[in-house]
Amino acid sequence: MPASNFRTRRRGRFDAALVARHLKHGASEREEARGQKINHFLSFSASLFASEGLAGVSMRRVAADAGVSLRTLQHYFGNRQNLVALTIDSLLDQYIADFTAVSREASMSPTERFSRVIDELLGTVSTPVIDAFYVHLWAAAAQDAGILEHVRDAYAGYFEALFSIIGQMRPDWPVERVSTTALAVGTQIDGLLVTRLISPPNFLQPDEALANVKAFWLESILRG
Repeated sequence: MPASNFRTRRRGRFDAALVARHLKHGASEREEARGQKINHFLSFSASLFASEGLAGVSMRRVAADAGVSLRTLQHYFGNRQNLVALTIDSLLDQYIADFTAVSREASMSPTERFSRVIDELLGTVSTPVIDAFYVHLWAAAAQDAGILEHVRDAYAGYFEALFSIIGQMRPDWPVERVSTTALAVGTQIDGLLVTRLISPPNFLQPDEALANVKAFWLESILRG
C-alpha cells in the first residue's frame, strides 16, 4: 500500500476517519449511531489484523465476518486504506490518549500517575490479542511508510507521556536522564511483549514478572 494512500482521504459523501475522530466532541445522535457501527466493524478488522497481519485485512473478509454486504462496509469506510487506518487508530491511539490523560491527572501524585500508566502498559503485555496486534503492527510498519509514520507519531506520544511523568517524579534529574529512563521503561515493556509471545511455556510467569518490573522501575526512579 503506497504511503500516499494510507492517510485517510474523503471518498464520496462520508469520510469514516473524520467522523470517527469527531465523535468524541459533541456528536449528534446520528453520528453516535455511525460511530457505534464503525466500532463494531473495527472489532472484526482488528481481530483479523492481530491474527494475520496487514495482509489478512480486506474489505470482503471484514464484511463477511461482520455479516454485512461489501457495499455496506464501503459506505462506512470507503476503501481498504481507510479501514486499515481506523483499525490501527482504534487500538493504538486510544492507549496513547489514555496514557497522556493519566500523565496530566492533577488529582494524583506523579508516583501514582507513573504506577497507573505502568499498570496499563503491563496490562497490554498480558493480553494475547493486543500482543499479536503490536507484533503485526511493527511488521507492517517495516513494510509500509504510511503505517510507519503513524506508528512513529503514536510512539512519540507514548514516550512523551512517560517523560512527563518521570520528570515530575524527579524534578532534580537533568533532562537527559529523564529522557533515557523514559526510553528504557518503554522499550523494556515492548521487550516483555515480544518475550511473552516467543518464550517457552512457563518461562515467563506474567503476574510475577510484571509486578517485579513495576517494583524495579519505581525503586530505580525514586531512589536513583
